[in-house]
Amino acid sequence: MPVNILYCEGVPGGPDISLLQMVLVNTCNVYPAGGKENFGPGIQMARRAVPALNICGLRDRDFDGEKPVPDGNPIPWNITEDHNLVSLGWKWERREIENYLIDPQVVQRAFGHSFSPFPAPDPVAYTQELNRAADQVAIYTAARTALSLSRTPARLINFFHPHDTESECRAALHRILSDYHTDLPQETRVLEKFDAILPECQAGGNRRQHFLTFFAGKDLLMGMNNFFSRTGFKNWNAFLKAVLLGMSRASDPVWEWLPEWQNLRQQIQLSTLERGLQN
Repeated sequence: MPVNILYCEGVPGGPDISLLQMVLVNTCNVYPAGGKENFGPGIQMARRAVPALNICGLRDRDFDGEKPVPDGNPIPWNITEDHNLVSLGWKWERREIENYLIDPQVVQRAFGHSFSPFPAPDPVAYTQELNRAADQVAIYTAARTALSLSRTPARLINFFHPHDTESECRAALHRILSDYHTDLPQETRVLEKFDAILPECQAGGNRRQHFLTFFAGKDLLMGMNNFFSRTGFKNWNAFLKAVLLGMSRASDPVWEWLPEWQNLRQQIQLSTLERGLQN
């Protein structure tokens, strides 16, 4: 049974729904669901209210340990309820929506045709700047990921700064966990996760190699602000809007631009999720 309604994170007019309405045109209705706090329960409530429809959701991946090597497919989003597996939909394979909009391939195609009112950034300069931003936030990303994998509240994960050194990140981890009143064994576990993840986020590591999947797109964008201002954009947010505008004017199917977009569209149409998992 094809998906009839797909809920996504974000608000009306935001990048999540703007992108998905282009990727999933003529497949299903896409609606924004706001934040993720009540996302899952909201999908289940909608299913109970209208059982004849196949209602699913697509949420951000966030910082997690799933699927260490990206393969261009969304991640199944399942929960366990009353000892039963319940399928709610999918997670993006990449960290968040911005990770797709800054992809060099997407940027060049969004700006690289006559339908875009903006010139395409130099591909070499853009890729170099993107990699510089990834190096800049690598240590900070490792610290945030260690906290997230330890299920520390998200509001505490944002107490870091992208320019923090390793020693500053360690001090911040200690301060955050002390303020959160964790015990010493838990702090030790978080620091051990940080030690394990840090090499993965730095040069030669798997997460650094696939930084468009594992690093936060917003962090990378903020690190590129000076580059955007030099190339004619007010800030990173203006750059994102220009990417989406270029996509909206494209003459070719935008879902063919990235394998994951095409695979998500196929799964929405074919509904590879079994209804039996939802009951």
